[in-house]
Amino acid sequence: ILCFSIFAENFATLTNLINILVQATPMLLMALGMTFVNISGESDLSMGGTVGLCSSLFCGMIAGGHSVAAALGASLGVGVFFGLICGVLVSRAGLSSFITTISIMFLTQGLEYAYTGGASQWVRDNPVVSIVTASLGPIPYMVIFAAVVFLAEYLFLHRTKAGLHFQAVGQSVDAARFAGIPVKHIKLLSFVLAGLFYSAGGILNALRSSGSIIYSGNRLLLPVMA
Repeated sequence: ILCFSIFAENFATLTNLINILVQATPMLLMALGMTFVNISGESDLSMGGTVGLCSSLFCGMIAGGHSVAAALGASLGVGVFFGLICGVLVSRAGLSSFITTISIMFLTQGLEYAYTGGASQWVRDNPVVSIVTASLGPIPYMVIFAAVVFLAEYLFLHRTKAGLHFQAVGQSVDAARFAGIPVKHIKLLSFVLAGLFYSAGGILNALRSSGSIIYSGNRLLLPVMA
């Protein structure tokens, strides 16, 4: 940061800072979703497929003439659905979260290919793209939205009873169970919330690019996990 501020003329400017925040917002939302799973002691690789499927579905429905509300509802619903599948298989069936979620990742990537035929879904000329360009003064609404979500999740995890239950489950399943915490419910909820956040992040990422690029979630998986 110091070097670029000195040697790059436009680096240390408000415009560039806002541009970086806009680019980081979709990944932040996905990472906040993954945080629920990680903090409850599990891992989740399903993001690599869920993000691409949900964003392709959203853009495909918009390009097909459906309303924004219908496309948004369907995409978020698909994210929650696959989060629910992961949660049930891990919390109820007792399967490994690593194996389960990587299987769901490949499944959702296959569904994305089947839906799109391997082609990216573009919405360049649709008014819905203005969602990511609208701003309050110099600050884009999507950056404000991400900041609000981040603060809400932080307060939930660190200032509420339910949030402390998430942390307790991640620290020790046996201790949490003996303390009367519904471990299975917590793990199930963590995957459902993650699926919701993956879908929301994927939609914003697609709108920022004016379309959903095939397998977009795959290249975002490692940065989001990091």
